Amino acid sequence: LGLEGLGLENGKNALIANSPNDFAQAILDLLSDPSKASMIAKNGAKHINQNFNTNLVFKDLISFLKKIGKF
Repeated sequence: LGLEGLGLENGKNALIANSPNDFAQAILDLLSDPSKASMIAKNGAKHINQNFNTNLVFKDLISFLKKIGKF
């Protein structure tokens, strides 16, 4: 629920779990599969850089401020 709208996908660019125990198990699974851990880390970094870099955030902020007449 807290990650909705962020474009994250469990096992692709993030670890998503519904309970602390599930999250702990997902971490243990990654510790036993370094190639999967590396893939998720690379995909996660790519996702962040493509969707949440400073330029995009400021562009969205300026657009929002113009819509509400504050810029």
